[in-house]
Amino acid sequence: MARAREVLDEMVAACASRDLPRLERCLCDNRNTFARLKKRVAPVITCCHNGFHEAIPLLCAGGAQLNEACEGTTPLLEATRKGDAVALSILLAHGADPNLGGEKGLLSLMLAARLGLPECVRLLLAHGAGINLADARQWTALHEAAAYGQAECVQILLSEGADPLARTRLCMGKECLRSLRGFTPLHLAAQEGHVAVVELLLACTPVNIRSNEGETPLLSSSKSRNVDTVTLLLNRGADIEAANRYGCTTLIAAVSRGDLNIIRLLLNRGANPAADYEDLGPAITMASRDVPGNEDRDKRAMVDLLLEYGADVNQVCAETGNTALHSAVCARDREFVRFLLDRGARYGSLNHGRTELDVARIIGDNEMAGLILQYGHITDLDHKH
Repeated sequence: MARAREVLDEMVAACASRDLPRLERCLCDNRNTFARLKKRVAPVITCCHNGFHEAIPLLCAGGAQLNEACEGTTPLLEATRKGDAVALSILLAHGADPNLGGEKGLLSLMLAARLGLPECVRLLLAHGAGINLADARQWTALHEAAAYGQAECVQILLSEGADPLARTRLCMGKECLRSLRGFTPLHLAAQEGHVAVVELLLACTPVNIRSNEGETPLLSSSKSRNVDTVTLLLNRGADIEAANRYGCTTLIAAVSRGDLNIIRLLLNRGANPAADYEDLGPAITMASRDVPGNEDRDKRAMVDLLLEYGADVNQVCAETGNTALHSAVCARDREFVRFLLDRGARYGSLNHGRTELDVARIIGDNEMAGLILQYGHITDLDHKH
């Protein structure tokens, strides 16, 4: 057993150093031992990693395995990862299976599409790679090319019969969060802001196609911070008011990310500033919230922009009774409270039975409570009655 391990290590070392004479000697002296090794694929993977092309046929003749995985990868995957079409061609000519997956079902065609390797994509397809095969997340090669903005690979895959309506898996758990919604390639391209890919996919995908959670490509595009992608989808007839199953519209999503350019574009194109997103409230309330991960949002600019297009600073969330002022008070942001009051915000809405003034008192901020009363032109006694 120890001898077998030594032989394998010697071969891998020879391949890593691209030392052909050393590899030939090792194969000649240990042919029988090599044939019994369990990881005969390891030297081939090392060759692919180092572009050691001339050694691959030699290893194959000595009994190396091509169609097994080692540490989550295969020779074809390693050659693809390096963008090495020569190694890929040699492996395929010696019987490597283009449909053998690595870790989590990743296939060489998917990886080539992700990395934008058109020559490798064509080569794999010519040798029988399954164009619509999917990994554990139900991502196909077209999903990969679309998500990573590889327009040439998208074009090749579509011309060879890739399914533009294939959906990612609807599943739970950390590993599937990006695939949670059953996205088509168009959703992924729109989400990442790849305009050229979106253009290609719109030729074969309905512009308002919905994911499993009701998300349209336009709603996905609001995450991209790419105005051109949003504009393209709107110009192609995307429904600006389409909401997902939770009631989130494209405008609400753009406000949650604080993208002023997209917010202005949507409002210019007729988006409803009064749209109400369940317990998170309307756009004006969303603009007044602190959103984890988007701390750099310009809340004041968003509120002013929404007010410019007719939003009501005192609009109440239908689900909770929350207002923009509630959000600002809860955040203990006195300056933003003053900002809202200057724009006409007044207290009186009930959120779980408490007004904005009640909340200020509960958190012990008497200065904020006084500010609210001052702008409300009422006395504390009047409020109690």
